[in-house]
Amino acid sequence: MIGNAAPIEIPNAAGLGFVLVELDLGATFCELALSTRNEENKERNTRNARKAYDSALHFLQTLSPESAEQALINEKFSRLNELFERLGVNTRQTRRSQASEAAAGDKMAMY
Repeated sequence: MIGNAAPIEIPNAAGLGFVLVELDLGATFCELALSTRNEENKERNTRNARKAYDSALHFLQTLSPESAEQALINEKFSRLNELFERLGVNTRQTRRSQASEAAAGDKMAMY
């Protein structure tokens, strides 16, 4: 937020699309990290996957998904968490993601 300006509201459909794309992007970066033998590339792709994950968590807080949409979000978070696990990454390790999850309340219970 800049000054006293109100935060921009993102329409639910656009926000949902963004969250789903971020989750897919995170999975793609994880897959790239898992497929390389170059440690620098693995670390960079893992960091990028984590950024996409955190971004999805952040924007999900502003949404009110329907049950079918929530099921798809849960599926994508589950897939991404499995990939992080294969990389040895704890998705609850940063304060930023913990704060996002705590602020999101019940929406985040599945992740």
